[in-house]
Amino acid sequence: MALMSLGWVLEVQLGTLHLTLTTIVLTFLASFIHMLIVLVFYDIIPWPAAAGYLNACGVGYSGILFSYMILSTNYGPVNQSLYVTYK
Repeated sequence: MALMSLGWVLEVQLGTLHLTLTTIVLTFLASFIHMLIVLVFYDIIPWPAAAGYLNACGVGYSGILFSYMILSTNYGPVNQSLYVTYK
């Protein structure tokens, strides 16, 4: 639902190709930031159970949807609703 309400505004503003490239870049950026945070906390608190977080993948699509919301606020109309309405 969030992708439908945010994606169409961004696709109209940016275009399909540019939105696809933006999604790919945001995916790698969110994963990089997640791994950077894990490595920093692992260096600060080096307990043995924390080593499991280095082998885990915890980044989902929610970071991308949050980035879409930021971009939609920047590029979209002022009075945009985040709810999709069906007729």
